[in-house]
Amino acid sequence: MDCPVCYKAMKPINAGDFTIDECPRCRGLWFDKGELEAFKDEVDPDLRFLDFEIWSPKALFNFYEEPLACPRCRSVSMTTLKYLEPDLVVTLYPSCEGVWLNFGDFKDIVDAFRAEAEAKSVPEYVISSLKEASDILVNPQNLISEWKDLKAVLRMLRHRVFVENPKIRSVLVGIQKSLPL
Repeated sequence: MDCPVCYKAMKPINAGDFTIDECPRCRGLWFDKGELEAFKDEVDPDLRFLDFEIWSPKALFNFYEEPLACPRCRSVSMTTLKYLEPDLVVTLYPSCEGVWLNFGDFKDIVDAFRAEAEAKSVPEYVISSLKEASDILVNPQNLISEWKDLKAVLRMLRHRVFVENPKIRSVLVGIQKSLPL
């Protein structure tokens, strides 16, 4: 498979349980269907409850066309999405649902998710927790994935409660220290 930008042969990179492709020249990354979300979850499991739904929330993006042939299916029918905040560029190929990211864009995506997670308040985490819990009931075929998402959002909720209420944390630590194990 050749890089769509500089046409060099891409090299496979093992990423957890799957393989993504990287161009040795421009260091762009190719993600087959579903790999971008899975790779993000592998890099930072605490962010797994934040979905990167690039195929649905059109209001978050500016769309524009760019002639860039798909390295997987060679289709030139593609869409480039530019996030309004921050300035991230993602190239999508609807025919195979592959994703091309230029060098550094994946890191920017993860950083944007981290910033989003840090900006959430306790009530927003409670709402996210309820959504993830309902997803377990609504989507039982993905039970393990949905359960991991719920665990991640609950970890982040606990973290946010302690950040916003440091006295609660100190009281709980004091109680824990006073109880013999």
